[in-house]
This record gives sequence, structure tokens and C-alpha cells, in this order.
Amino acid sequence: MGLKRKPPPGNVRRVRSNGQNLRYTITNKAGQIVQCESHHERKLALLLERDDQVVDYRSQPEILSWYDDKGKAHQYVPDFQVWRKDGCIELHEVTLTHRHAKSEARQEAARGICQERGWVYIVHTEQALPAETEWQNLLTVYPYRAETYCSERQTAGILRWLQKDAMRWSELRETVSSQDLPALHSTMLHLLWHGPVLTDWKISLFTNGCLRTGIILRSEVHHAIQAL
Repeated sequence: MGLKRKPPPGNVRRVRSNGQNLRYTITNKAGQIVQCESHHERKLALLLERDDQVVDYRSQPEILSWYDDKGKAHQYVPDFQVWRKDGCIELHEVTLTHRHAKSEARQEAARGICQERGWVYIVHTEQALPAETEWQNLLTVYPYRAETYCSERQTAGILRWLQKDAMRWSELRETVSSQDLPALHSTMLHLLWHGPVLTDWKISLFTNGCLRTGIILRSEVHHAIQAL
């Protein structure tokens, strides 16, 4: 008999195996343990982790109770609860496209509960989540989100040049005076994760774990100016 471990704090249950899914845990930006019950839930967790408007998010947050049109009682646990900087609270559900129609009644009940609370209910399918190339880019950059990977001096040099114009990584690497290329590389990955530096995440950004020399980088400030 397997051990019945308690779920992480704030989670109403532990994620379960159905014999086919992969389970993960991560520690989020607020220091909370977040469970993922599938590959696609992990994708959404990384998007929430990278979203600077998200203050905190929790997995398996609560049990929602509802009745179908025949009066039969049901219970449902959403995948994530999200708190945003503007005060908005959201419940998120991840499902596969071919299962979406089967869970419409449950989704409608959850949407009604959220409306009563002044919350937002959002459903994600695999089609709306990152495809494989973008997903691999996110996984590679994810470990560099911590401040320890960011050098203030390298950041200043990178942003100073990118505010002038977009540049290839090979050009920027040569332009930013640096005798510490590993620090420059890790700082760039940190800035890519947090958003001051922008690029096209849908193309492959790495070769053997290093940024490809030909990728185009631009700063958030320059991008905003160009959009005016």
C-alpha cells in the first residue's frame, strides 16, 4: 500500500496518476509549491511564472460543488487559481481539445460560480499553449529567472545598445565590452525571461544550450517606441 502524503499547503488534493500523465512540482515566484498533473499544465505554470502581472498562483485550489440539469450533485477541482496585480482573481482549467465538449457542463458551472464572486474563469487547450519549439525555449531559460544570474553591469550594457536598435546576438556579444562571456550569457537569459529583452520565442533560440548567434534581440523600450 502506497503512502498517502498530504498535498502542498493551500492545495485540496494531490495530483493523481492515470497511468499516462506526467506529474510535476515547482516552487513558484511567491515561494509556494505548485503541482502539475500533466505536460500541458506545466506549460501553463511556466507562462504564469513568467507573467509579470501575476503575483501568485496555486494548484488544486478548491472543490467547486454544482448540480447538473437533472439535479445530480457534482464536484470539481480547477487546476489553478491566479492572483493578479490589479486585484483580479482567476480560476484556470487545462483540458485537451477532444475532451472539451464533454466538460462543457462543468465549465459552465465553474464560470457561473466565478461570476458570482467577481472572478474570471479561463479554459486552456493544448492548441492555445506553447508548441514544442517555444516550450523547449521556455524550459531552457526558466532556470535563469533567479536574480543571482543577473549582472547589473552586463544588464546596463545590453539595454543601452538594444534601446538604439534590434541586434543579432553575435553582434551584441561583440559590442558589449565583456571579459566574462558566461556572465553576459546568463544575464541575457535572465532578461529574456523577465521581459526587458524581447525575441521571437517561436523559433529555436538555442544550440547545445547556448543562444544561437543569429537570433534577433530588441529591448522592451525600443519596441514600445517603434509601436507609437
